[in-house]
Amino acid sequence: MKPKTKTLIIGLLLMVMLIGFFFFSLGRQEEPLVIGFSAGLTGAASELGVSGRNGLMIAVQKINEMGGIHGREVKIVVKDDENDPQKALETDKALYQQGIKFIIGHMTSNMAEKTLPFINEKEMLMVTPTMSSDELSEKDDYLIRVVSSNRDEAIFMAEIYQQKPEIRRVMVLYDQSNRAYTAVIRDFFAESFETGGEKQVMSLAFSSEKGIDYLETIQKVVDSQPDALIILSSAFDAAMFCQQIERLRVEMPILLSTWSMTTDLISHGGIAVEGVRIVSLINQDSEKKEYQDFADEYRQRYEEEPSFSAVFAHDAATVLFEGIKALDSKEITSQQVKDAIIDIRSFQGLQGLIEINEYGDASREIFKYTIQNGQFVKVE
Repeated sequence: MKPKTKTLIIGLLLMVMLIGFFFFSLGRQEEPLVIGFSAGLTGAASELGVSGRNGLMIAVQKINEMGGIHGREVKIVVKDDENDPQKALETDKALYQQGIKFIIGHMTSNMAEKTLPFINEKEMLMVTPTMSSDELSEKDDYLIRVVSSNRDEAIFMAEIYQQKPEIRRVMVLYDQSNRAYTAVIRDFFAESFETGGEKQVMSLAFSSEKGIDYLETIQKVVDSQPDALIILSSAFDAAMFCQQIERLRVEMPILLSTWSMTTDLISHGGIAVEGVRIVSLINQDSEKKEYQDFADEYRQRYEEEPSFSAVFAHDAATVLFEGIKALDSKEITSQQVKDAIIDIRSFQGLQGLIEINEYGDASREIFKYTIQNGQFVKVE
């Protein structure tokens, strides 16, 4: 073979190889970034988890439309923890076995007792939308929260009733199945409300896990002759209690926690929840463009108003995504992402800035709502 011919053939082969490599590179896709989501998606109190999942999916769609994170598509593996601590632990173990480092969840504070030790042991990172128990505050662990401590919520509740001198005896009706949330609010409320004396806080526990006799429970409340009532429960249970109060024709001020601030309260409570007050961690009247765009998308997709858990799940995704994007390496650890989130500190949420402190705890504004004509209405 002539030297020129041989050189030409080698050149052609190299060109073919280069062209093939070029098209192979174009067609090759980065491995997706897989994130777990675990929440209660079934049962009477499932709206918190379902709404959270829905809000998260909007955030995922948005980030993927922008090219993902470092060119990687974000995918979500959804698990139903059934709002049961043991089941929640099992879902986290299953996610870990799938090689997943990051979890958005869980939605109720009582999940933390079982799940957090495992999360910390395996050095995963959990970003929770709504686990607000003050017992989780100021801990150097693998938990990031976009919700403020329920201690702030309790103090806000106390201030509402302190402004009414006719209210001296308050009954706190609380779900002990979520004690990490409800009992903490009960205790901080009592501490704040009873300051100065001449005021009394009573409490009555029930368990949503064991079944509830709503009428019998409310009769016990009425027999205690409180001036006002606080209900710390899911929206469904709060609605059922209000139904029994309406049935007994008892009139008293009723204040609900942010846990009850979902559409289940109105759909199951009907006329019985008209006029109740609800503490809210979101401003449903927010005029922020980010929130308005999100709310429009949520209504179009799910045919209902976004609840606080939908907003906070979207915010949790934003915080996690920004932490990952801050790192150049694609082989990242949970510790690196946690450190990046804490270093960034301020994140643009749907309704304003989310400030994350050195422990991964957040602080947020609190609002007061009532129900008028089947709608949540903000109280100034």
